[in-house]
Amino acid sequence: MRIDQVLPTYNKHDAIGHHVTNIQEILKKLGYSTTIYAENWEPAIKDHCQPVKRLFEAKKTRRVIIYHHSIGCSITPLLAKVSARIIVIYHNITPPQYFSPNSLSQWRCSEGIHQLHLLRLLNAATWTVSKYNATELVKFGFPQPDIFPIIRNYEKLLLQPPEASLFSHLSDGRPNIIFIGRMAPNKAIHDHLVLFATLRDQFHFVIKPRLIIAGKKDSAYFANLTKLAKQLGLTVSTNPRYHLANDICFLHHITESQLAAVYRSAKAFLCLSDHEGFCVPLVESMFFGIPTLAHQSSAGLQGRLA
Repeated sequence: MRIDQVLPTYNKHDAIGHHVTNIQEILKKLGYSTTIYAENWEPAIKDHCQPVKRLFEAKKTRRVIIYHHSIGCSITPLLAKVSARIIVIYHNITPPQYFSPNSLSQWRCSEGIHQLHLLRLLNAATWTVSKYNATELVKFGFPQPDIFPIIRNYEKLLLQPPEASLFSHLSDGRPNIIFIGRMAPNKAIHDHLVLFATLRDQFHFVIKPRLIIAGKKDSAYFANLTKLAKQLGLTVSTNPRYHLANDICFLHHITESQLAAVYRSAKAFLCLSDHEGFCVPLVESMFFGIPTLAHQSSAGLQGRLA
């Protein structure tokens, strides 16, 4: 019997990507034939997955499909045509109202919520990654799902050698306050900037702190963030190696060694996100022993991680 995984976008370095990769490694160790199928993937991992159309071209065989649902996509309605037992892993969907009206992001989130009704009829089992998500699924009419937390090798990250150059530049004596996560409206990066500016104005620091935001960016939202930073009188850099005097450093698409460098140079982890389905960086920061301040909202931010 095959056990394959399917998801809209496979990014090996985000939370869902780590989960998918680690599930595949477990399945292989257990002796199952397994393939990852995706609509989109980052170029660096093209050899680790197959286009989702090949899933529907494959010969009929005894098969279980694990479908990771986090956004609306063309895969969901096609699952009804596959001869397989469907397991849905629900990673949560960002409420559409966080995105601009009529934008692609808003449409995909709205469609993702709509497709939950179809998935409720198709699946043989439902898993999710947190108690918060489980409560949400029950509201959509699902039976009580099993909780299957995100699989992340935290020990491996803790032992990961930090990128020497980045770590050296970030270890210049300035206290680093960090946030790790996608730069999107629901992550409330704007609140991070406002709080940071308030701290700067209220306290006379002997050594000025630096705010580091690391994660994939939503282009429109990122443009608004740079405008807000300017209004708040904060200087911005997208490369801390050469602009150490700046107040804020935005890092995009960082590697595991760069992520380790950011964590090892941090004095505090700040999370003001409005909506999280799990929030892996909170757990990562605790593994590194970093003092963590989190806004009381959604999944892990209310101490309700499974």
